[in-house]
Amino acid sequence: MNILMIGNFGTSWDGSICDEEHVAAALEDLGHEVARWQREITNNTGWMVGTKFDFAIIAQWDGYDKDLSRVNGDTIIESIRQYTDKVIYWTFDYQAKGQEWHEKLIEGCDLYLSAQFEDNPKHRWLPQAFAPMFLDEDLPVKQRQEFGEDKEYDVIFTGTYIPQGMFRAEVLKAVDKKYNLSVFSVTQNEWRAQGLKNVYGPVLDYDLPKLIAKAKINLSVDLFPGNMGCWSDRNAQIMACGGLVLYKYARLSEEEFGGGVAYFNTVDECLEKIDYLLKNPEAAKDIAEAGYKIAHTRLMVIHRVENLLTIIENTL
Repeated sequence: MNILMIGNFGTSWDGSICDEEHVAAALEDLGHEVARWQREITNNTGWMVGTKFDFAIIAQWDGYDKDLSRVNGDTIIESIRQYTDKVIYWTFDYQAKGQEWHEKLIEGCDLYLSAQFEDNPKHRWLPQAFAPMFLDEDLPVKQRQEFGEDKEYDVIFTGTYIPQGMFRAEVLKAVDKKYNLSVFSVTQNEWRAQGLKNVYGPVLDYDLPKLIAKAKINLSVDLFPGNMGCWSDRNAQIMACGGLVLYKYARLSEEEFGGGVAYFNTVDECLEKIDYLLKNPEAAKDIAEAGYKIAHTRLMVIHRVENLLTIIENTL
């Protein structure tokens, strides 16, 4: 198929490769042709003249104005429809409701995909959690499976500090007080301001497997853990690297991650699980190995793209 994608095909605000590029590359790996329309380019679509696409995917971006960044006098949806009659709007990450550009994209599309459950006839649930295909390519099996004292870090967290994520901060501060926690983040100054001791710059993309291999436990707390069915790609990435995930349970996450992660609900339970996993490396190893198999069976980006194509084929 010939597919048009509108989004960011460079790096995101934290310096990591954007989801759109991972999805586009996976579609190409499946044999499809993908035309990438960088979202900031609003007035030069001459390269697409005469081209017809089987469908178009437009990704969320809060840089769109309430008029959807007019292109040659048309809205971006109207412009896309010059090249295809099927428009899919996919919000890869959490998206707050009520923003005009977001609501207009929902109104203008034919199919709306997101990780949040919504009462909208256009909507289909498609979780964002996927791991890039390059993860674990060069990571030795022995290094993945060793869970003894030789690992450099007891507990690590790779994620941002955002004030709205109050439970995330509460968990990290409690873990930092009792255990050897190391945080790797683009918001390192903000985490230090929260009183965390061992804070470093971000580790991203191709460097992630080497970091995961050095950690006994990878802590995972979503920004809004109460959102059913909505979780970040952190779990999938850690699992794909063979790491052990200790995850703040979100409703339906057991359907996605099964027994490939360890779960907790409260701060006290998190501390108890850390204590247990550090004292029982074989149990930790079993969970991590299960997670690795689950990730490479159904959580890589190629699997999510196959889900996407199935939804499109049976909906539009």
